[in-house]
Amino acid sequence: MAHPAKDYMNKLKQAHRNHQLVPFVGAGLSFPFEMPGWGTLIDDICKEFDYENLSERNVEISS
Repeated sequence: MAHPAKDYMNKLKQAHRNHQLVPFVGAGLSFPFEMPGWGTLIDDICKEFDYENLSERNVEISS
């Protein structure tokens, strides 16, 4: 009887050959490559787009 892991690997190989494999990579993969984590990324985006100013303007427009 074949080991279950061998069956899974064969299915993965077949899916790859048929262009039906979609890899899912977790967020932790970014750290060894010195990419920002989610918190840092969101902070950087907020700074880039001046989030505080946008939030204040949104409140002014809503009022």
